[in-house]
Amino acid sequence: MKTFDLNNFDAVLKLLWVNKKFIATFTLVFAFILTSLSFLIPNNYESSAIFKIRDVNQNKPDIGNLGGYAALAGVSLPTGGSVDTEYVVEILKSKILLKELLELDGFREKLFAANGYDFSNKKIKYKKRVFDSKTKTWKRKTDGLIGSIPSYIEIHEHSAYEKLKVSHDKSTDFIKISFEHPSPYFAKDFIDVLVSTADSKIKEDDLDEALKALEYLRNKIQEVEIEEIKESIVLLIEEKLNTVMLANIHDNYSLMVIEPTFVPEEKSSPSRFFILVISITLGLLISSIFIISIEFRNNYKNLQTNGS
Repeated sequence: MKTFDLNNFDAVLKLLWVNKKFIATFTLVFAFILTSLSFLIPNNYESSAIFKIRDVNQNKPDIGNLGGYAALAGVSLPTGGSVDTEYVVEILKSKILLKELLELDGFREKLFAANGYDFSNKKIKYKKRVFDSKTKTWKRKTDGLIGSIPSYIEIHEHSAYEKLKVSHDKSTDFIKISFEHPSPYFAKDFIDVLVSTADSKIKEDDLDEALKALEYLRNKIQEVEIEEIKESIVLLIEEKLNTVMLANIHDNYSLMVIEPTFVPEEKSSPSRFFILVISITLGLLISSIFIISIEFRNNYKNLQTNGS
């Protein structure tokens, strides 16, 4: 008896062609089920923005060789350039920044429990087993150290927060931030608040450092008598005053807006056409493997029967 040979391509095609009705039916049913299930996945909307780091020391005085004189008086202060871009990127993605955001009303449930958006009522839908929007209470069961209310650490590692993308284009030095959420309005608002909070944190840190340095330098200049050292300290004071000035006159201290955020009008995911294509491909593959497996099993049984 002639057995089925998988290495014979013509035999495989012939087998599949003979069973084309089964393959076609299985594929259509499989694709229909998967595509139908995709409608249970809430639509997500992505907003984005582009920023550039502001040169906070663009008007700083040129200290030059006078920095050496300052060192003689025991004055050693960093006099670097603008805010480091990678530092800003890490701040934007950090847990500590997220912890501040979660203090804002509604942010915790919007990030962790959102399950869709009701456009007619302009309200976010929530997972009922997780959060009750009517009573504003969390419904999760506690599990060890994980409480009913998700912590900032848990939310930072949650799949919803992974939709925050922060990237740095080193060729242009631009920072692009994007965020995807079931609510197109919250997608925009989240980026705005994220950037505003990060900018305020960087501003406060720089301002606090500058004010402490000014107090130190003003006390130090009264202790020295050499004119060159005094001159170098004066320039260092000017630099710190420049930082204080920029912190007070700019609403956006470290991040300048190149392209502002927007409320997205079209959903970004899921792509149901992509799901349809993938489901058809998987349907054809699964049904074909099934037919070939059945043929191999039948051949094996025949061989066992003939051999006995």
